[in-house]
Amino acid sequence: MVERIVSRIALTPARIVDAALAMVDEGGLRALTMRALGARLGVEAMSLYHHVRNRDELLDLLVERILSEAAADDLPASGDWQAWLRRVASRYREILRAHPALAPEIAVRPARSPAAWRQLEAGAAILCEAGFSPARGFYILNTLGMFVMGHVLAETGGTLEPASETPRTGTHDEIFAFGLSAFLCGCAMMLAERPDHRQEPHACPT
Repeated sequence: MVERIVSRIALTPARIVDAALAMVDEGGLRALTMRALGARLGVEAMSLYHHVRNRDELLDLLVERILSEAAADDLPASGDWQAWLRRVASRYREILRAHPALAPEIAVRPARSPAAWRQLEAGAAILCEAGFSPARGFYILNTLGMFVMGHVLAETGGTLEPASETPRTGTHDEIFAFGLSAFLCGCAMMLAERPDHRQEPHACPT
């Protein structure tokens, strides 16, 4: 009876991604198969292919969901790009920590969807307005993302089970705060030096 009620609810990409993310959170990536996902949604696996081409595209959508939650609709106040990057990095860390089994997949899967690229371009545009070249804006976002990802993988082990190892000095929170501050300080120094990249003939992303 429950399965019949579930199957009457119209399938949408968002609903499929919600269910897939819940499955990964509960059982890891190995638990995510199209057949198991269909059963969770109360439909045959073939019904899913009307909305996603295959499991690979589904994983792309999961990556897009995580990135969109990290980016959010958040703009820096009064051009304070450092505070904005700090918020984005901290939010990304918390989201990855909430979905540790998905973190290793995000680490090796590039953002390929148009929506994910739009989010990246929007972030680069904010940094461009702050004075960085478009290229350096993308470099900053990519490097920051890799820093956060590396920290979370070290912190969680990339599994559903909490990592048993703890830092010998400091806490994960303290190490993350130090690394993030050092990164932002380095970016600010590059901007203050006003190197040649400010004269590159590339327009800001729009």
